[in-house]
Amino acid sequence: MSYRESEQFIEPLERIEFSDKTFCALKRGFEENPGLVGELERTVGKEEVKFYFEIVEEMENSPNLVKSYNIGKVYSKIAERELERISAEDEDDDDLSCEHTVEDHQEGLREVLKILKQTIH
Repeated sequence: MSYRESEQFIEPLERIEFSDKTFCALKRGFEENPGLVGELERTVGKEEVKFYFEIVEEMENSPNLVKSYNIGKVYSKIAERELERISAEDEDDDDLSCEHTVEDHQEGLREVLKILKQTIH
């Protein structure tokens, strides 16, 4: 197979862009779910999970933020668990230290699942 023929099998990198509320919700998800973060560090790698948290913490759409299996796994798992936690704890707007509402965070977390869930299946 020539190089030209093999090019057709290479998928282009697809950048991910999140809104500020999505970054904020993911950041809270990392902070509020340390047990899950530990599990992800063991399966995906501590440095990689740390890198994904730093992107969220900086709330910037980094050129390094591209769809991949690991980023899909980490952010999707965080989003799922955080949505569960918000419901289980009956969290309200007063529990947040940001300018967003709980509904904003839930919308942001659902955005993560919509964008990334298919990358891990």
